[in-house]
Amino acid sequence: MERKRRHLAFVCMMTIFLDCRLSAAVHVDPCMEYEEIPADIRRSPNQTERRYDESICDVLVREKWYRFVGEAGGDLTNTSVDVYQCSNSYPLWMVGDIPDVDEGIVYRNVCLTSIFAKCHRTFRIQVKNCCSYRVYRLQSPGLCPSAYCLSPSNVTSEDCMDPTTAPTPTPTVETSSDSAVTTVTVPARVDPCVNYEEIPADIRRSPNQTERRYDESMCDVLVREKWYRFVGEAGGDLTNTSVDVYQCSNLYPLWMVGDIPDVDEGIVYRNVCLTSIFAKCHRTLRIQVKNCCSYRVYRLQSPGLCPSAYCLSPSNVTSKDCTDPATTPTLTTTTESPTQRTTTTTTLSPTLTPTVATSRTPAVTTVTVPEVIMHDMESLSDTLRFAVVLGAVMISLVVVIGSIVLIRYHYCSKSRKYQVQK
Repeated sequence: MERKRRHLAFVCMMTIFLDCRLSAAVHVDPCMEYEEIPADIRRSPNQTERRYDESICDVLVREKWYRFVGEAGGDLTNTSVDVYQCSNSYPLWMVGDIPDVDEGIVYRNVCLTSIFAKCHRTFRIQVKNCCSYRVYRLQSPGLCPSAYCLSPSNVTSEDCMDPTTAPTPTPTVETSSDSAVTTVTVPARVDPCVNYEEIPADIRRSPNQTERRYDESMCDVLVREKWYRFVGEAGGDLTNTSVDVYQCSNLYPLWMVGDIPDVDEGIVYRNVCLTSIFAKCHRTLRIQVKNCCSYRVYRLQSPGLCPSAYCLSPSNVTSKDCTDPATTPTLTTTTESPTQRTTTTTTLSPTLTPTVATSRTPAVTTVTVPEVIMHDMESLSDTLRFAVVLGAVMISLVVVIGSIVLIRYHYCSKSRKYQVQK
């Protein structure tokens, strides 16, 4: 009996531990970090579709934050729908109203309509009102054809401000008249044009290359969210025209929506479409792009499935009236005043915006800018995430083994009692 009690205590303790959640040190606002899903008009409840091959399916949706953009509307439908509405056999609709802005992130249930009931089964999602739009942390329905229904927004955005229009933080300036010291602190930023990883641009990434064999297909599922530059014979830029399945040597090719930005635009956002057998833009990923004059860099994301890879094309951008970051000049300025003469030498490198300190004695300011300052926090984050997942798997195995031992012990005890009685 004592051994059984100890086993039960161990199982309960492990269950409580697994129920804990890790909180990140830096909170990322989902209103700023999300992926866009094209709100095709076929997602509207007044659109019906009974043919399987023409239906919409969200089975490839991963559990992350999304925003719907398009003519069908930007919000999930929150009234019940019937089968075949929203252009699929098992439409999904949200139970409950859209939250207010000051409610923050809230939970809502999503119902799956079937031939048996309008809410055959449910699963939980998260919603946040970002003033003029909403973001949703969705889940895959787990079957096809099943997709989320969309409706035009009926929420008024008054007395609130979009996160994208929030004021930009300004540098901190501290001045001390006693010691005649002025300190200007600007947050450091590493320019992706000089801090990136190269991906070989294999010719098989070209849209005119096809591959139907799974084991010979290309796959970018191991790509991490960081800055990359493509170098090779396929080209240095993402293909920005639609492609079909099996092109670019994979089943679900990825292509960019929109043109390559100009150099003076800086870092911009673009959507990347995943082509499937259902649509040429079945779902989208949100990436960042920067034009570095003679080449481009991309902050990519993993497609989350295989075989799926980015398509590449030769660059069609002319680099005129611009300078590569590697050839940035040096600037020397001299400032004279009645009390002191100050000489400042600064290398105009985009790698780092330094902290500048000016002292009266000996009246010389020296700014030292390292060539490369790189703290690979993304690598640390990935390592931590892997360690957490591995720990959770190990603990789950311990719990399962403990439960099996406990059940076996209980069964053996009953067997022995039965034999004694017999």
